[in-house]
Formats: sequence, structure tokens, C-alpha cells
Amino acid sequence: MNPTNLEGEIVVDTEFVKGSQKIWLHPDDIEEWGEVLEALDGEEIGCWMEAASRTVLTIEWDEEHDDGYIWVTIKDRVGGCLPTLRVRVEPDQYWLDDQFDRLARFREVSPKLSGAQ
Repeated sequence: MNPTNLEGEIVVDTEFVKGSQKIWLHPDDIEEWGEVLEALDGEEIGCWMEAASRTVLTIEWDEEHDDGYIWVTIKDRVGGCLPTLRVRVEPDQYWLDDQFDRLARFREVSPKLSGAQ
């Protein structure tokens, strides 16, 4: 492992499907996560790790039902079968604020890993 990379895990745990996928995060991925949060804050679609040829997360507000739900699509581009999973999630009311706070704390503690200068 490169010392500037982080190990992460995408976990899905619903009544219908359960699974996880280990991922390696690069400093650019952390900054891109900030862009995803900004997009979601502006009620736009956020797509994370799209440029890389690996697992991609797309997050969007459920516009059909104005009830605070989001749709999360996970597309695994690693391997030959390219599976895609889309789940509807009801995040906590303060989920987005919490994510911004976590990102800010991470940037303070690990500026080299987060891509922040």
C-alpha cells in the first residue's frame, strides 16, 4: 500500500441485499468527496470516483418523493461482470452536515492524505 492511500469499505446492508467492497482511496478521492457533498448540498447529483476505473458511487436526492430519501447507486467496474446496485436510503436529518464536519476534521488531521494544502 502506498502511504498516501487509505483503505476504505463500501457497505450495503438492507433487508434484501448485504455486501461490502474494500476500496483504496487516494488524496484526490477525498477532495472529490467534498465536491460530491457540495453537489448534494445544491440538490444536484454527486458522483464519486467516476474518473477511476473502479467502484463508482452516485448519490442523488429522491425527487419523485420529497421526503428526504436519497438514491445510492454503486457500480463496480473492477472485474469482468460490472454489477450495479441501486438502493434507496433514508439518511439522518443532519447526515449532510455531519459529512461536511467529518471531511473538515479529516483535512485538519491529515492534510497530506486529504489533498488539502
